[in-house]
Amino acid sequence: MIDKAAAISSLRPNTEWTMTNEDVKSIQWNTPNVKPLTEKEVADEMARLQKNIDDEKSNILSKLGITAEEAALLLA
Repeated sequence: MIDKAAAISSLRPNTEWTMTNEDVKSIQWNTPNVKPLTEKEVADEMARLQKNIDDEKSNILSKLGITAEEAALLLA
């Protein structure tokens, strides 16, 4: 599962920041002139990144010709 930190890093690459208790409003930007983020921007990016991961997993399984359930059985 994608966390807020991954989404923030994706949205504002090459920046330094700190956040308290996963609260986007608490972000302290240590890099100058960084546009603040909203909770919605971070949530949308988390969903986008997770979809990319899910799509990649699906593509790999499709190439292997197996379902997610079959993969789970193989890994059990």
